[in-house]
Amino acid sequence: MKARRGRLLVSGARLLRADKRVCLRAARRLFRAARAGEIDVGLVFVHDLEMRALNRAWRGKDAPTDVLAFAAHEGEPVPGAEHTLGDLVVSVDTARRQARALGHAVEEEIAVLVAHGLAHLCGFDHEKGTEQAEAQRSCEMTLLAGARFDVALALSARAP
Repeated sequence: MKARRGRLLVSGARLLRADKRVCLRAARRLFRAARAGEIDVGLVFVHDLEMRALNRAWRGKDAPTDVLAFAAHEGEPVPGAEHTLGDLVVSVDTARRQARALGHAVEEEIAVLVAHGLAHLCGFDHEKGTEQAEAQRSCEMTLLAGARFDVALALSARAP
């Protein structure tokens, strides 16, 4: 039987060409570092307006956020979707603001957000206690280190 190769399925709403290149470069670097060769992950880049609507609909918070993760398997597995990890939605506007505020490149912030989202898709949730937060932080740092990004940038390692 031939080995199945995973895919990083990317889409985005009217991003500038330069933004799209930076976002894709960071995401692909992280995906390769995760050695997710047989896993499908959907990745959508949006602006704050779309992110605010998603955050309000799914989390009841009427403000944009940086990344949302939608796991594919939160209940019974779906036949034919065993290799699908889920979908990530990243706000490029928020990533740009956070990168500027922290003094690093947008590409680095995109990588941080993708790593954070991937950790959520793997089942870690920093909002469910100290043990889960530490596990998520460790996962994010492992992904960032593997992609040769600064592990100190990890989202779950930042002060609240």
